[in-house]
Amino acid sequence: MTETTNPTRTAGLAVPDQLTVDASLSAEDAAATVHAAQALYGFWASGEETLLADAIDDRFIDHTLPPGRPQGPDGPRVASRAFRAAVPDLTCAVEEFLVIADRVTARLHFTGTFTGAFRESRAPASRSTSSPSTCCGSSAVGSPTTGISRTI
Repeated sequence: MTETTNPTRTAGLAVPDQLTVDASLSAEDAAATVHAAQALYGFWASGEETLLADAIDDRFIDHTLPPGRPQGPDGPRVASRAFRAAVPDLTCAVEEFLVIADRVTARLHFTGTFTGAFRESRAPASRSTSSPSTCCGSSAVGSPTTGISRTI
């Protein structure tokens, strides 16, 4: 494994605090994989849909699709819009990318204040002002060299 800290910052792209890349990957494959992950998580961090187009294509398949969300590239757009309506001050810090073979695992840190509605949940009416909540998680995506990102 090759470990890099402080990767290069490019406008809109998510930059992890820590980046670890499988040393067996070619420089070209590693760069393409990291760029697609930066675009995908930049989209989740900002809601900027042009970044999503850099990360997925029409063959996108979400293997964890919840009821009511469309399959394909419209699914993440719909999810982001709905979640940002419920959590308008949403921020997402990308703590780590782990790039191995054709997979990227990302460790994410979300913070925001739930003030709206999301699926069946509604913010309590008594919360005219509330403190932000924090949620940490990880996700994995498939190879951008195939043009497909998959949530697993």
